[in-house]
Amino acid sequence: MFWFVGSIPDAIKLAKLRSSVFVVVITGGDEQSAQLMSSWEDDRVSEAAHNCCVAIKVNDKSEPCVQFSQIYPVVCIPSSFFIGENGIPLEVIAGSVSAEELMIRINRVKQMHAQEMTGVTELPEASGPVETSMFDGKPPVAASALGAQVRTGAASQPAAARGTAEGGYVWIALSLKVTYYA
Repeated sequence: MFWFVGSIPDAIKLAKLRSSVFVVVITGGDEQSAQLMSSWEDDRVSEAAHNCCVAIKVNDKSEPCVQFSQIYPVVCIPSSFFIGENGIPLEVIAGSVSAEELMIRINRVKQMHAQEMTGVTELPEASGPVETSMFDGKPPVAASALGAQVRTGAASQPAAARGTAEGGYVWIALSLKVTYYA
C-alpha cells in the first residue's frame, strides 16, 4: 500500500488536487490494528486504492489523531475513514475487516465518490426520498412523512452541517442526516 507521508492537511491538499477520496486509517498497538493493516497491505487492496485514494496512517496516540478526532469522532481503534470531496465521510470502518471486505468497501466508496464528483446518481426505481441518520439505528422514514422538502446543493444542508472549509474540504460534525431515494 502506498501511504502518504506528511501531514493530514497536506494529504487533504493532494486528495483535492487528484480528485481522490481522502482516507485516514487510525491504528494502535493491538491485534485488531495489526489485522487491519495486513488487510490494507494486501496487493489487491493496494491496487484498488491506488487510483482513487490518498491514504494516510495515523497512530491513535498521536497529536494528528487528537486533532482529527475533534472533527470526526474516533470511537473505535482501529478505524478507517473514507472522506469525500465535501468533507462528509463516505464510509467509516470501525474495527478490523478482511482484505475481501475492504475491497468491497473501497469499490462502494469509488462509486459514491464518482457520483459525488459528477453529481449524477444512478438509482433504481425511486419511490420517493427517504431520510435516515447514520447514528439513530432507526429504520428509514419517508421524508414526505416528516414534512421535509427535498433540495439539492449547499443550500439544502443545515447550517451546522456546512462547517468550515480547509484545503478545499468542508469539515463537519457527524450528526448529519442523509437523504437518498429507495
